[in-house]
Amino acid sequence: MGSVFRRPSWPDMTDEMFAVAYTSAASKRLQQLADASVAINAALSLDDMLDLITTRAREIIGAHQAIISIIVERDQSQAPTTVDKIALSDKYAAWRGCKALHSHAGICTDYVYNTNKPVRLTQSELEAQPGWHDFASQEVDHPPMRGCLAAPLIGRDGHNLGLILLSDKEQGDFTEEDEATLMQLAQMAAIAIENIQLYQQTWKSVLARDHLLFMVSHDLKNPLGAIKGYAQLLQREIQREGALDTERMLAIVNRIDATATRMTDLINELLDLSHLQISQPLELVRRPVDLIALIQQVVAEQQQTTHRHQLRIESAVTELVGDFDAARISRVIANLISNAIKYSPRAPEITVQIAREEIGGAPYAVVTVRDQGIGIPAEDLPYIFEQFRRAENVIGRIKGTGIGLASVRQIVEQHGGTITVESVEGEGSAFTVRLPLS
Repeated sequence: MGSVFRRPSWPDMTDEMFAVAYTSAASKRLQQLADASVAINAALSLDDMLDLITTRAREIIGAHQAIISIIVERDQSQAPTTVDKIALSDKYAAWRGCKALHSHAGICTDYVYNTNKPVRLTQSELEAQPGWHDFASQEVDHPPMRGCLAAPLIGRDGHNLGLILLSDKEQGDFTEEDEATLMQLAQMAAIAIENIQLYQQTWKSVLARDHLLFMVSHDLKNPLGAIKGYAQLLQREIQREGALDTERMLAIVNRIDATATRMTDLINELLDLSHLQISQPLELVRRPVDLIALIQQVVAEQQQTTHRHQLRIESAVTELVGDFDAARISRVIANLISNAIKYSPRAPEITVQIAREEIGGAPYAVVTVRDQGIGIPAEDLPYIFEQFRRAENVIGRIKGTGIGLASVRQIVEQHGGTITVESVEGEGSAFTVRLPLS
């Protein structure tokens, strides 16, 4: 095993003197690790925490460069997306604030990401790595590397969260003790990072819950007010002298019934969402349903909610029968159409296209709700079916809870189907539902 520092070759230094110096250096490093742990766990934001981790790692091990990379998105087809922080000594002051960090070069980092094991390289070993030539030729964009020591950040479930990388040790090469120390620091950092991420997620969930309660209370209050108004109007009609206007009374009763149905749908959607929150499957009530007839009914009901839009059905088939939970599939179609209406304030035409497809030898019903509205920003598309997530171009402009599409996906997937979206901001959106007929 190597030492924290190399034994000097001074003739007057005895083994006892070296042992005392070694013990003193080891004790100092342990105290530095303890102090770093307290400071890291006291950080109030992820940004402050990452600054602390890089600074303390550089100071404790004695390196001129320290970098931490946290993976925020991982795609199997490309390199992970990371959030990076860099701490540099005065030797590299000219590069403070640089954007092109070592982790982007893939030098001595790919191994750490893929194996969750540390790596320690001398300068000559580093220069033998693939990609070194390209990296070294771009030193105008980033500080040069002088040796490498990297340790993985490993989460509680064993997944890689990122890494800490050190370069250019102040004295000599990185040692085994340096590696062990950095692994301890990385372990403390990983726990602290997960804790603060969990805290931030919890806080966001609390805010989303409060927003949801506000929106739901608002959405329930409106139909309740309408029901009360219709009931009072009906009461006046009955008390009015003369013959009762049966047709007028029937119209009022129909409005009460439609408004109560709307409230029931909202409450059922919230109940389904509660199943989603606790990862419980829905209790589907399946029976043979003609999807064409069901969609025609939903479109007729949705058409009554808007005078500015024209809803059209396009279908190459006259009947599509499958075993569906009719109430929930109705809610799926109604939700997609009502969204199209809501997010198409200046585009009057909304089309519901129905077709039958063979997928893997099995028959599927394919329903696409297409609008020419405001569309969804490209960066929001991957998250549009997550609960409480809303596109950036509607927040603060158009009211919504962010639960509708999450509920839609849950219903569709429990029917064995899929839902996808294609959208261009400013041009419109198309949501496509595929449901197995067999």
